[in-house]
Amino acid sequence: MNTTQGNNAEADRLGTIMIKGEVTLASNGYRPELTTDTSPILNKEAFIFDLDGTVWNGKKIIPGVVEAIQKLREQGKQPIFLTNNSSKSRQEYLTRLQGLGLCNDLKEIVMSTDTVTTYLKNHGFKSAYIMGTPAMREMCAESGVSHEADLNKVNVVVIGFDRTATADKLTEVGRLVAKGIPYIVAHPDPFCPSDEGPIMDCGAYYAAIKVMTGIEAKAILGKPSAAMIEEVEIRFSIARDKMVMFGDRLYTDVALGRAANIDSVLVLTGENTLKDAASSTERPTWILNSVAELHSDV
Repeated sequence: MNTTQGNNAEADRLGTIMIKGEVTLASNGYRPELTTDTSPILNKEAFIFDLDGTVWNGKKIIPGVVEAIQKLREQGKQPIFLTNNSSKSRQEYLTRLQGLGLCNDLKEIVMSTDTVTTYLKNHGFKSAYIMGTPAMREMCAESGVSHEADLNKVNVVVIGFDRTATADKLTEVGRLVAKGIPYIVAHPDPFCPSDEGPIMDCGAYYAAIKVMTGIEAKAILGKPSAAMIEEVEIRFSIARDKMVMFGDRLYTDVALGRAANIDSVLVLTGENTLKDAASSTERPTWILNSVAELHSDV
């Protein structure tokens, strides 16, 4: 498919054209097209899957995806599951993936929390004030980073998804940052999807703290940071040119592919559409309606 960037400013001015409600043609000449030949994708060794919007949507499994991933494993391919969701534990994800017959190994699940603990340990931190769920704090503790509840002893702050976030808590964190305490963000997603509608997430907390203090985070981890693929490399001896990233979001999943220099597949089962792809500066290597389309070709 054509991956020429073109003149994005001109595209923004003239917009995009819908063709039969399916394929879009950008005014800069870039026309995102559905991939019909999946053989270059199937030549890869590591198949890295975003979860929400790619494998499932909330509680609903996307039809055909489970069978496609199972077939890949039968063919000797390595499935890996990536998520920015810092609210759950790796074990919670393993339980759900096991129930679908997709995964039996914690090693295959890479979370934004993993990038947090790696960053903290690499920078010599053994404790942090962790604005996050109990599951996130437990994962950090298992990796050697404990939660510091005494605000007078905090030497670094972690911003994760927090179901108990309030204006008072954000103010508390903002005051720590204003005093010069460094902080990092688990991932930049402004919201996470739910069956009831979007829920405020790390990116929104970060925006509030940055506006309050005028201080940027030392690191924003998770997707699209290449730190997620570095976590994959820690666990699997697979070269990046043998990896492919599947996801439904241009600004996280496809952007991760660009940041980490790996190929990416945009799937149209979640947030972004062909029209979005036409106007975006993030260009996937391939576009599929669904991961399920791999099934017939495996």
